[in-house]
Amino acid sequence: MKKKIFISIAIVLLLVAVALWGYLFFVKPPAGNGDLSGLPIGGSSGASSEQDANRAGGNEQSTTTILPKPLRQLTTRAVAGATFTESGVRFMERGTGHIFDINLLTGAETQVTNTTLAGVVTADFSPSTNRVLFGVPQDDTASFSVGTITRGDDGGGTVTGFGLPTGAHEVAFTPSGEAVFYVLDGANGAVGYQYTIASEASEQLFSVPIRDIRVLWGNAIYVYPAPTAAQPGSVYRARGDTLEYVTGSAYGLTATAFTGGLVVSYTDSASQWGVGTYIKIGTSTQPLGIPLLADKCAQQALGDSVLYCAATPSPERGTYPDDWYKGLVSFDDALWELAPSAGSALLLSNFKEESGRQIDATKLVTDRAGERISFINKIDTTLWIFDTTLVVQPTTDTGNAASSTESATN
Repeated sequence: MKKKIFISIAIVLLLVAVALWGYLFFVKPPAGNGDLSGLPIGGSSGASSEQDANRAGGNEQSTTTILPKPLRQLTTRAVAGATFTESGVRFMERGTGHIFDINLLTGAETQVTNTTLAGVVTADFSPSTNRVLFGVPQDDTASFSVGTITRGDDGGGTVTGFGLPTGAHEVAFTPSGEAVFYVLDGANGAVGYQYTIASEASEQLFSVPIRDIRVLWGNAIYVYPAPTAAQPGSVYRARGDTLEYVTGSAYGLTATAFTGGLVVSYTDSASQWGVGTYIKIGTSTQPLGIPLLADKCAQQALGDSVLYCAATPSPERGTYPDDWYKGLVSFDDALWELAPSAGSALLLSNFKEESGRQIDATKLVTDRAGERISFINKIDTTLWIFDTTLVVQPTTDTGNAASSTESATN
């Protein structure tokens, strides 16, 4: 009897427990002011109520959009030369000659060729990017070759081509990319040629009584002696066998051409930095209040007279351009946009402030739109890019507008 009573009590207790569990599980508790502050997720009820009130009143909390930076390092590899493609940048690796593409949207790097071109130190691509001019050290100069790029599966593409004549220098592709300019020195001076790749034929363009020259190729061909602070030089226009003076004589003269004129730098012992710069447009000469070497400039886009130039705001005094060519000094550059016809200069970036790195920019190249500039840091030969479309323009307050443009010295 006692045993039956005990069993009955146990059954009743079990039924009560089941009923209570079912109630708690299935029946929704009434709404209340629950406090989530003790949980590892969520937040206090007060914060939630404040946010809800803001939303109800149309006072949405703003969110911050983090934009890509205009200045970016693209490689840790040493780079011999680079150019822009439709979707990114193509470059040749220094030392191996391997070619890679970088997609600027995704940042993905893809190997294009695995043909080893041992010792490559410099490279330039044709406008279509399917050919490359590359140089390897030979004695005190470089030996140059022209290669055609053929893509392959999994980076197994090739570079095949031919060598330019021994001693060729001042090499460059023509605007079409179907021919190559080069110069050969002789006993009586220097001769400039154009070699057409399809016909394998060379055509003489000019002959000058000066050896070891630098050439600015274009519709007009300009030449000047190899720059050194120990020797004066002038820029000439070469027409067949004749030379026409374009600039006066100056020591350490270097130059770069743009549509409508020249940027000229020279050794200036009276200057605070030891270098002077001016813009030459027609017969007009305008001093530029930015110490720079003309080698460090590139025209914005074909047919546009705007220039991008890398320049050190306060370079150490030296013997220029010799000290820079020899690697005795390295610059700490900023990037400038020059509008020579307007006589103005706009500071786009102080590289060290943006990157925390010393950047001595060389081999500047712009894309077809003139919006992006690639360059090689001469210090470690890594590849960088500056995107002008990502530059945040300063907000202008009504009645208190501040101009970001600094006029060049006139």
